Amino acid sequence: LVGLLLALSLSGYLAFLPLRLTIPCCMCATVGSFVPIPFSMTLFVSSLLNLSTQEMGPVWLAIVVAYTVTGGLGHIQQLGKAAFAVNDDDDTMHNNNNNTDGYSLLTSEDELLRGIRSTIFG
Repeated sequence: LVGLLLALSLSGYLAFLPLRLTIPCCMCATVGSFVPIPFSMTLFVSSLLNLSTQEMGPVWLAIVVAYTVTGGLGHIQQLGKAAFAVNDDDDTMHNNNNNTDGYSLLTSEDELLRGIRSTIFG
């Protein structure tokens, strides 16, 4: 649904982009941004919307770019580590809280949100 609404708004804002292109690309890119299965998503949407082989190329590219931007390059993970002040070399969190994932159990939700906002917006 998010991909469909994004496609409709994008096609309305940029009139030169046809709905036949924006709907499958946006539908796949929203799911493909966090699930690394570009070939399966491309084949699923092409069979669902009866796309030709020429229309499958932009769909596949949209999935690859969306995944690369959000998670594939590791920028989101680095933002998360910076926001939660996780240090891979420091084991004090593990020893103090008996927590194996590196995050402090004593941090409140407000402190976490404040850290994320300060990391993103500076």
